[in-house]
Amino acid sequence: VFNILYRSIMKYDNVTARQLALGENDGIHTLYIPYYRNIAFDGLASLSRDEAYNWLIDHPFIFFDKKKLWIKKFSVLVSTLDRQVQAADFIKIDAQGLELEILKGGTRTLRNCQPMIMIENNPNNMREIYDFLDSYRYDSYRFTDRISRGFGEINTIYIPRSKEYCIHK
Repeated sequence: VFNILYRSIMKYDNVTARQLALGENDGIHTLYIPYYRNIAFDGLASLSRDEAYNWLIDHPFIFFDKKKLWIKKFSVLVSTLDRQVQAADFIKIDAQGLELEILKGGTRTLRNCQPMIMIENNPNNMREIYDFLDSYRYDSYRFTDRISRGFGEINTIYIPRSKEYCIHK
């Protein structure tokens, strides 16, 4: 998966791909990838086994057979956002329920860079994310046919209050 990602972004000089996961602390963790009928659903990979497994259980497709779902484990290097990012204007996080842990590993980045952040909504932690980012003076926005405060249907954009002038242009 990493090689596919790397090839798709190598033409951009302002994008860097690293073969690691982000979290609250550095270390080695287990990455769980769900397989169904021996097909990897690597977009649902997570450091949380429950998140990796339960998405397909909670969103079954036609002829879904739970007995054909299994999880493969990999060891993965985990680092923090603060250790990996020196400057950022925009950050996109889709981490299968571990978005808050990534944010907690990026407090210096939030404070110093004040990037706009797009986070895929997860009903299990949306309130905690909102409260955490509110403490760094961020507000939540949704984009439909216009921008407005609140939570998006799929993703929510968090904008630092110091940069809210950007959305009114």
